[in-house]
Amino acid sequence: MHIPDFFIVGAAKAGTTSLTSQLKACPSVFMTTPKEPEFFARDDRFALGPDWYSALYAEAKPGQVTGESSTIHSLAPHFPLAAQRIAEAAPQARIIYMLRHPVARSYSMYLEVLKHYQNDSRSGQVNRSFEEFLFPERFPDRAPRQKVFASFDAHLPDDPGLFLDGSNYALQAKEYLRHFSREQIRFILFEDYVVDTRGYLESVLAFLGLDPAEAAIATTHEARNTSGDHFSKTAEAYQVANFNRRFVPDWVKNRLPESWRKRLRRALLSVNQATGLQAVVPPKMQPETRAWLTEHFAPGYTEIERLTGLDMTLWREIDARRT
Repeated sequence: MHIPDFFIVGAAKAGTTSLTSQLKACPSVFMTTPKEPEFFARDDRFALGPDWYSALYAEAKPGQVTGESSTIHSLAPHFPLAAQRIAEAAPQARIIYMLRHPVARSYSMYLEVLKHYQNDSRSGQVNRSFEEFLFPERFPDRAPRQKVFASFDAHLPDDPGLFLDGSNYALQAKEYLRHFSREQIRFILFEDYVVDTRGYLESVLAFLGLDPAEAAIATTHEARNTSGDHFSKTAEAYQVANFNRRFVPDWVKNRLPESWRKRLRRALLSVNQATGLQAVVPPKMQPETRAWLTEHFAPGYTEIERLTGLDMTLWREIDARRT
């Protein structure tokens, strides 16, 4: 079995896609495709065996440091064996764990679940609010799982823990500190990373025993796994497709030049805007939900500081500004 040199274990929606993309651009680093094999977390993937996992590294060049980036490796207790399995397979591995303000990360995870569903279903539907995910007991008639999760996310729990436990950084850090020495783990604060991406990439390369100078190449290759304007664009596409399906016969669409199709699309969207037709986008987090989440997470900041050595002053300032 191929033994990776390092693992980016999470947290989901805390900059792992960006860091992975940059490391992948470094000549001395090889990272798997897909980004998230999820081998050590998911029983179904683990059952595929070491040959399946080793094949992901088949194209690694001699001398390259190898790694992978599966964020559900830091989603205990839902995937309770991840850290143990990694430690058993690669006891000398380096671990990288990125942390983001827990309220922001939880809501961003909600958007990610919806984005996956829209991409999978090819619809612009938003069938649950953040609150309906977090407080299922309040919403007995909420949309069923198949209306909110993509088919390729069947392994994710339809449970508040998907958002809460993933932001319980003390819980996740303890899982890895139970199996790895503190020196083997690099904790990174997302809010610091986005301000000084080059500096943090250099420090990660040094942590992996590589030349920090490679950061000059890698920072030009950045991928961001952000929702951004995904929802408005998806909703617009859904509106256009719905209009075409209802009012434009296939024989007309097939004969229209591409330039005319673009004009028709722009005209339709202009009409939608003029008539007040709104794109279907996820509802914002309710203020009382933010307050509840802040009260839920903030008492754990001191423990996170103790475990990781990070300074949570910025998170406390964020909380203070929003209360």
